[in-house]
Amino acid sequence: PSNKPSKHPTGEPSSKPSKQPTSEPTDMPSSGPIPQPTEGPTNKATDSPSAGPMSSQPTEAPTHAPGMFCEHSSETSISHGGFTWDESYMGYDCLLKSDLNKNNILLVETNVSNITIDVTFMQSSNTTYQVSALMLRSSNDGGYDSSSWCMGEERFVCVAQVKKYSYVKLEFLECDSDDETEFDETDLVDFEQNAWYTQKMTANGQYLTCELYDSSGDLIQSIAANSTIYGSKLEELTSVAFGAYGKEYYFKDYNIVEYLSESSAKRGTKTDLP
Repeated sequence: PSNKPSKHPTGEPSSKPSKQPTSEPTDMPSSGPIPQPTEGPTNKATDSPSAGPMSSQPTEAPTHAPGMFCEHSSETSISHGGFTWDESYMGYDCLLKSDLNKNNILLVETNVSNITIDVTFMQSSNTTYQVSALMLRSSNDGGYDSSSWCMGEERFVCVAQVKKYSYVKLEFLECDSDDETEFDETDLVDFEQNAWYTQKMTANGQYLTCELYDSSGDLIQSIAANSTIYGSKLEELTSVAFGAYGKEYYFKDYNIVEYLSESSAKRGTKTDLP
């Protein structure tokens, strides 16, 4: 009775638990999980970012077509305020920049009363003022209101008036005799600083139009008038001008189309947006 109970329990429990756990758990963790984390993430992280974005994309993306104001053209002259040519801003070169915190007005040489001008401009985030303007059918005579866009001359003015740096409206002004008259305006629409806009104004016979386009070329605001609204035609006046009130407005290009009659275009001088 003393030999049987001592041999049977000691032989079987001691051999089975020691062999099975020792061989299987030791081989699997050492050969399986260790090579996979070191080979997988290391190759993928170094090949993809270094070959793609760093070598090609950042060098090609920021290029823009230059503006038309690399140097002062003989077709333009400063009427009031000040401008600097060949300025750079937001990756664009050959820009015209307004320099003074007052009316900065650039005259464009023309000799036709039926005419269209469009100007591509940007209100930078550095400016504290919010007004730009196009002027058609201007006189060279003094004696009129010199405290506004009239600047002592008879003329029609289309003003792009920005509010709170986020909204814009168009206004029509007439500088006639000794008075400035605002005779029409639009509602406010959304506006962004540091973005290109094109303002376009046409005087053709007794009709006036003014339009504003965003950087995609979409019309966002327009205004029209005829002599029954503004009263005086000023059809014999021919000078053309554009500008902005305050520093840090940028101009990329302008385009002039002269009409020998109410339907025929004569010339244009614009560089395209990129």
